[in-house]
Amino acid sequence: MPADLRAAYVVLASIAFARDYTFTLRGDEEFLDTFIFGAIVDANFGALDAQPRLGVAFGDADSYAPEALRRPITTHAVAQSLSISPETARRRIKRLVQDGKVRVGPKGLIATDAGIASPTYKSIQMANYDRTAAFYRLMRMLGAAPAPSAEPAAGEAPLVRVVGRATSEYTLRRVQDLMDICGGVLGLACIGETIVCNLRDIDGPGLVNWIETRGATGRPVSTREVARGAKLPYETVRRQIDGLSKKGLIRKDRTGVVAVCPDTMIPTVIEAIQSNAIDLRRLFNRLDRAGVLSTWIEKA
Repeated sequence: MPADLRAAYVVLASIAFARDYTFTLRGDEEFLDTFIFGAIVDANFGALDAQPRLGVAFGDADSYAPEALRRPITTHAVAQSLSISPETARRRIKRLVQDGKVRVGPKGLIATDAGIASPTYKSIQMANYDRTAAFYRLMRMLGAAPAPSAEPAAGEAPLVRVVGRATSEYTLRRVQDLMDICGGVLGLACIGETIVCNLRDIDGPGLVNWIETRGATGRPVSTREVARGAKLPYETVRRQIDGLSKKGLIRKDRTGVVAVCPDTMIPTVIEAIQSNAIDLRRLFNRLDRAGVLSTWIEKA
């Protein structure tokens, strides 16, 4: 496969993976609530895997770190990480507290046992584990992921929480990297879904042409199709697409909407592609240290 085509597949597969992760984690929840809860969980548990043995000890579906090991995060820090207003963050977090998923401690927000140990949350983590395994195998095939270097993880239970923490960090890093371009998390969701829809049924040569034309040859789609795919209200998506169009990131005409890359954005997009490559290495190295990659190869 030509290098430019392979690089394009890596980027598009990464977009699809982050999209699928968000949908899996979201379930029936509202879009922004999913990211806020994810940011809280990531802050609470993200440091566990810095010590591989500790991360593995609290790595399967039925093992989760006690509150004493959870690192609190402030409402202001959540708002900053997602580029939303503190008032929006407070309002959404209040709902999560009322639902019993988060509590407010003396040093900040902590995800509760009820929020991270419910049967629904466990099934979400298992679905993410399987999706990440498939993503890793695809990235290996494309030369964008390393071969395992550690021994397979001990024990029979899959390390779904290890994978969940790693994919949460990866997704939040990508979101934070791209939000400023798209005007926030909702804009990012809409342009990501537009790209996925634009490229539906486009083959290898068509993908090369799409790259060369910086998106202009993508399949036009309706705003309603984007809204259905993103699982967002039509009016929300319409407003976001209008804003993205003013930024030059969406082309709108009678045939539909197409995500494009204006000349002024090329350096930023190149930087985002390079950052994604770094974050992919970080993701897979983290999983390798826990023995997850070897387990996936062993069971492939």
